[in-house]
Amino acid sequence: MSITFYVKAQELTFDVTAEYFPITANTTFNDYTQGGITIGGGASGSIARVDGDYKYIEIGKGTAKYISITSVSDIKKITIYYRGAGNSTESNPIITYGNDASATNTYTDNSVKTTVPGAEKSFVFPANTKYIRISNGLDATDVNATTRVYKIIAGFSEYTLPLNFLSFTAKPNNQNSSVTLNWQTTNEVNTKEFVIERRTESTEFKPIDTKVSNNTSGVHHYTYTDYNALSGKAYYRLKQLDHDAKYQYSDVVVAELKKGPVLSVYPNPAQDVLNVQIGDKSITALQILNTHGQKVLSIHVSEEESSKAINITSLNAGAYILQQVAGTIVKDRYKFIKE
Repeated sequence: MSITFYVKAQELTFDVTAEYFPITANTTFNDYTQGGITIGGGASGSIARVDGDYKYIEIGKGTAKYISITSVSDIKKITIYYRGAGNSTESNPIITYGNDASATNTYTDNSVKTTVPGAEKSFVFPANTKYIRISNGLDATDVNATTRVYKIIAGFSEYTLPLNFLSFTAKPNNQNSSVTLNWQTTNEVNTKEFVIERRTESTEFKPIDTKVSNNTSGVHHYTYTDYNALSGKAYYRLKQLDHDAKYQYSDVVVAELKKGPVLSVYPNPAQDVLNVQIGDKSITALQILNTHGQKVLSIHVSEEESSKAINITSLNAGAYILQQVAGTIVKDRYKFIKE
């Protein structure tokens, strides 16, 4: 599923995968206006469809089915995101533009033949373009006469495309002791970092860490492990921060941990001594790892011990992972800072 951060410099972002466009079956869609630009369906209705995990607007056969983009001001640029379904590809859409619905100027996009999750194509228009129509224009007997569109961006100037999320997931590890977040992006322009935020069912979102952005074109893969994940359901979102201090939020993903006895560590940050409360009698050792995963300390734990005071004066300042181990099994991990 494609997940999109919303408006930066463009005036309109119309995304059928987003929360404001909830579709569950084959439906026509109403006009949608944002930033002075309106998007709507044709006389016979372009259809919003769901194909498994994929949502899109289907522009069917014939000239009566289309998507229109209109404004009282000149529209300079649009970007269309196309989507296939299964192994199928797109027909070639026709972009008609001009001052009103009688427009006859056209672009024919012969380059887009794509399977899921889709591809993008931008078009720049001359002055006095206030009406744009997206259709496929193919004969009703053509078996390939279908154009699928899942997002449209439009603006009064030649905007920079917003960062786009191709995926964002949260998954507990096998020991139910941490949660790994994975996300993919495209169109990173002026992006500084991702702030990772977390909440429970009874708390508000709070930042827990940051990840520096690549800030280059192309597809990028990111991963982050929350070693201090909370027991029960935890909700995660990303705050994408630009170099000019502008920011946008991602969609929210959820992960559920079913933890046993919880490892308690304090203070955090710590300077000389790290106090550990051990809630599991099967624990045989406490280990401290650096950010490269290398073991720097190992402390034996007997069955009778329920707490440990670990001298960490020999550690350099920085981030570390404390893990509790039962034999050869890592049962829990906790991130802390040595000052």
